[in-house]
Parts: sequence; structure tokens; C-alpha cells
Amino acid sequence: MVESKYTHVKVNNEIELCEVYDKETKEKVKKAFFGAGVSFFIKFKKAAPGKEGRFIICVNSSQRGTAKTAILRKVPHAKEIVNFFDGSYLMKGNVPPFKRAVIAETTVG
Repeated sequence: MVESKYTHVKVNNEIELCEVYDKETKEKVKKAFFGAGVSFFIKFKKAAPGKEGRFIICVNSSQRGTAKTAILRKVPHAKEIVNFFDGSYLMKGNVPPFKRAVIAETTVG
């Protein structure tokens, strides 16, 4: 096999764009991406027994703006049901099933 200069180069441009908590919203996001020509993949994070999991939607970093615009245009009430990781839209009135915790460390000295 002939190797090119790119054989050993690892390309990892995927970013986690947002997360959704139900299959219906996930399907709406997929349709929005198909219509806009956005490449994506979806990871499923299993929840504790008796609770729903969450779907983490990943896109190529070069398509971040296109992907976000597609979601906001095509998914009804996206600002309330889609949790974007960049913090631009916070869930209003809804508490996501998995709250992100910020741990602060202090030193006394």
C-alpha cells in the first residue's frame, strides 16, 4: 500500500453542538440538517433507570453556524427544547434532565 503525506494525520473537526431530550425533537433536527446539507452524527447518552436519555448532536466545526441556523428555522420552539452547548439559548422554564455543574476550587493561603 502506498502512503500519502496525510496517512498519519488525524482530523477531528467534530464538535458537540447541542443536546435534545426526546426522539421527536431529534427527528426534527435531523430533517432540518438534511434540508440544509449539514453533516452530523448523534450520540445517545443513557440515563438512570426510569428516566429518558439524551441525544447529543455533533457537527463539523465548519458547519456550526449553518447547523444552528437550520435548527432555529426548522424546529418549532427550538429555543425552549434544544440545549445549545455554546450557552446562547438557555432553557426557559424547563430544567434539563442533566444539569451541568460548575465546580469552583478555592485555596486559602
